[in-house]
Amino acid sequence: MRDQIQALWKALGPHTEFVFMNAPLEAQGKADAMIEEHYDRVRPFYEWARIHVDVSGQPISISTPKVAAQVRERAGNDTEWFMRYYGLAEAIAYADDQIRQHGPFDVAISFLKASCSS
Repeated sequence: MRDQIQALWKALGPHTEFVFMNAPLEAQGKADAMIEEHYDRVRPFYEWARIHVDVSGQPISISTPKVAAQVRERAGNDTEWFMRYYGLAEAIAYADDQIRQHGPFDVAISFLKASCSS
């Protein structure tokens, strides 16, 4: 996340304190090749929840872009929501606990899965 907010960090200068919080779950599956290459030194990776897709009654963990593409193809134009999030309630409780311990904060910035729960 430090890389993702570099421009904001520079714009706000030394008058702003940034606090970074890892997600509570160690990431499962293989990361995207670009992530593996650029961020291998900061392993392990973390995630806020496990996302599983239920297509035809079979849970599938979306762990690679290839699997995600296969899931989209199989789901087609089906209008029923087929994604299931596991561990989200625990992640929200974890974030709440961290905010209480290390806050108060004026602003929260999040990316990807964390954006859903911010």
